Amino acid sequence: MEGAIKRRISVLGAGFHVGGMLFWKSTKEGEILILLGRRLHGIDRGRWSIPGGGWRKKDGFSNDGGRNYHTAALRKGYEETGYIIPEQDEVTCIWSVHAPFFHYEVFDYHIREKHASIHLTSEDFSEWGWFDINALPEPLEWFLPLQLHQFRKKLHRRERLKNAALLM
Repeated sequence: MEGAIKRRISVLGAGFHVGGMLFWKSTKEGEILILLGRRLHGIDRGRWSIPGGGWRKKDGFSNDGGRNYHTAALRKGYEETGYIIPEQDEVTCIWSVHAPFFHYEVFDYHIREKHASIHLTSEDFSEWGWFDINALPEPLEWFLPLQLHQFRKKLHRRERLKNAALLM
């Protein structure tokens, strides 16, 4: 029992530092498709999730000295899908939570290539799929509904700006 408590304190002491990548594309009909994978291990076993995982020292630090979750998200996105993002400056943060011992940032990237090469390269997932944002599989990873809510808000803001520009 004492060993289990020490391991738990050790994990909490290190904290939870994660970067995630929400890949999406749009169809000719205007539907938004999200890339999700079904997790094989851990607390999210059997749940659908975006690519993502823990920050590592090699991901570096941001200008303010904090951990660089952007780099962690890019790395995990590549490690789990094999996809190299060609326009990394278009990757934007859509959701974050920072609390004691818990830090998680999710970024999004719009895949515009018709035949982007995305394939299962990680042993963390049993399967991948592109899903309509309005018809997602169940069960979802715990934070995914919150992340998708923020992503939808971003899409609505972008649409409003586009419409406002057309009126000018």
